Amino acid sequence: MDGNFGPNTRLDLLSGGGEMGTRIRAHDWAATSLGHPEGWSQALKTLIGVMVSSKQAMFIAWGAERTLLYNDAYAEILARKHPAALGRPILDVWSDIHDKLLPIVEQAYAGESVHMDDITFIMERRGYPEETHFSFSYTPVRDETGSVAGFFCACTEITRQIMAERRLASETERQRRLFEQAPGFIAILRGPGHVFEFANQAYLRLVGNRDCIGRSAREAFPELAGQGFFEWLDQVYARGERVVAEDVPVRLQRAPGTVPEERFLSFVYEPVCDAAGRVTGIFCEGHDVTDAHLAQMALRASEERLRRVLETEAVGVMFFNYEGTLIGANDVFLKITGWSRQEVESGNLDWRRMTPPEWVAASEAQMKDLAGTGRIGPYEKEYLRKDGSRSWMLFAGRDLGDGTIVEFAVDISARKQAEEAARRLAAIIESSDDAILSMDLTGAITSWNKGAERLYGYRAEEVIGQPVTLLIPEDRQDEETGILERTGRGDQIEHFETVRQCKDGHQVAISLTVSPVKDGHGRIIGASKIARDITERKRLEEQLLLVNRELHHRVKNTLATVQAVIASTARRAQTIAEFQQAVTERITSLARTHTLLIEQGHGGASLKGILDFELAPYDDGSGQRVRLAGPDVRLPSEIAVALGMAVHELTTNAAKYGAFSLPSGCVEVTWSVEERADGRKLNLAWQERGGPPVEKPERQGFGSVLLHRALGRQLGGEVETTFAPDGLQVRISAMLPPR
Repeated sequence: MDGNFGPNTRLDLLSGGGEMGTRIRAHDWAATSLGHPEGWSQALKTLIGVMVSSKQAMFIAWGAERTLLYNDAYAEILARKHPAALGRPILDVWSDIHDKLLPIVEQAYAGESVHMDDITFIMERRGYPEETHFSFSYTPVRDETGSVAGFFCACTEITRQIMAERRLASETERQRRLFEQAPGFIAILRGPGHVFEFANQAYLRLVGNRDCIGRSAREAFPELAGQGFFEWLDQVYARGERVVAEDVPVRLQRAPGTVPEERFLSFVYEPVCDAAGRVTGIFCEGHDVTDAHLAQMALRASEERLRRVLETEAVGVMFFNYEGTLIGANDVFLKITGWSRQEVESGNLDWRRMTPPEWVAASEAQMKDLAGTGRIGPYEKEYLRKDGSRSWMLFAGRDLGDGTIVEFAVDISARKQAEEAARRLAAIIESSDDAILSMDLTGAITSWNKGAERLYGYRAEEVIGQPVTLLIPEDRQDEETGILERTGRGDQIEHFETVRQCKDGHQVAISLTVSPVKDGHGRIIGASKIARDITERKRLEEQLLLVNRELHHRVKNTLATVQAVIASTARRAQTIAEFQQAVTERITSLARTHTLLIEQGHGGASLKGILDFELAPYDDGSGQRVRLAGPDVRLPSEIAVALGMAVHELTTNAAKYGAFSLPSGCVEVTWSVEERADGRKLNLAWQERGGPPVEKPERQGFGSVLLHRALGRQLGGEVETTFAPDGLQVRISAMLPPR
């Protein structure tokens, strides 16, 4: 740090400047090749002032080592490399892109400005490789002698923009393929001249496979002049309003030199607008409805030969006059409503009497449309039966042209009940804690509940329509192919355990149930997925596996300890009886130690008790083999167990390879408790002396792994191991709860 700066040597030009202004002022620049700031050139100081006050990402590479300085915006680009990057050579900071960065850095130091609108790097700034894109310029900066002292860079990360452009291009191509496969005709025209940019096969078949791409509509189809189509195109382009046409006759020349043929088309001219809302073209989509139109004309001709109303078993039919009075009905309608034929034909019933008050306005609106169009509906409303009960009906009708109106009615109460049940089911799904989504047979997501939002981090509007593979890690993409194949056959997949990727990039373990979704005809149209977070269960399973491994390891170590105890005792015992007693006492001590580690008392376990129990088999009572010194410390169960494991491993190691492996060896353990604002901190030191020479092992054994994992990872403690030649040294620290 720059604690030695005097009042005149501080970087006063950096007052403010955000986080990086503070960090640059506080950095120990004297330890870098740039030296103390009071020796910096005015050019460098001025550049730093401009840089830290800017909101755009900027950095400076300065001096022979190309030392890096940067502002707050560039710190976001550095990600995990920040703040360690400050004051380091830029090529060391970006070692992952060294080879690509070196030529342009050298070019800038050679005095040449460098500018690139888009450069691609594969960076590892967040712990994993990622493709990134930047727009930047390197500007060489010369010192007072005219030599290049460094360069200044203003840069913008455009990764999201580039990725968005790729997705847009992909989506555009996908839409073109969809358009090509569409059964109806589709064309896209650009500009006020209506130049064809795209036409699918259906469109080309309609126009006799004429070459229209790149030609204007008037040039490609001169026979359409006077038929209104060019005028509609001009209108859509000028006003930005769509045109919808149905059953429009058109005379088309479908082969060169032939007489124009009359066809009937239903189509939409939709304006295509840019981001500013300006019309840039027209999207045309429609169908050749000639066959349907001719069939409709034939049907209309036959209507005069048939009765005005067809009696069916499923559809109610009623007749009323322009005043709304019922004058007739079929048997189905009478059965649905409960009225008798005499009551209907009496002239005392009208539609208002059979309509609930809240539905009168909707019915009046339909009657108003009838006056203008000659048709009613289709529309839905509730209807009053004779007994006062209600039923849902779907209505449609028309003016017969003789002062009579016919209306058809279908009882849809069952459908409405099903819709209500579906709404309730949707509410249940939405409130479920499980992540529930549905998708179509292409794998596109079609629904997304709150549980899915909580589990994966995406909002519904972010994922609806997106491929479900968005949630699947790269190494598991093949899973989805198998899932789609099985659900397509009607199979259900239950409790399939896998891993999915959340919005923030982290992965979560889930139990997945997949069921096919069928339509009303039993056809499979997609699949539903229910995912349950099993992260905690997996963590417990891993913990259980660790405990099992520790149990296996502990048993082996215990047997090794017993063997060492027996050998040591045999060397000192004078009689069989003395040998038997000593061995029995020391093995009993080991048993007490294990009992202490797994039992949790109300006051916790004594640290000295743990040490006594573990070291007792090697303590000959002389004070030369085992030395303990420290205050009385009571440990909660989780710390006691972890520390007991650590002491057990250290003791076993000392017996096998360390101080206890030789008669002259000694182990000294000291500990203290440091009172801190955030709690109490236990500091313990293990020192071995008098054993064989110590060498650092070539690989880390299970005991060392367990030592660091149990104390370092699980309890947030620290473990420092030193393989000193005269004996192993281990320092352990862990936070204790307040008293």
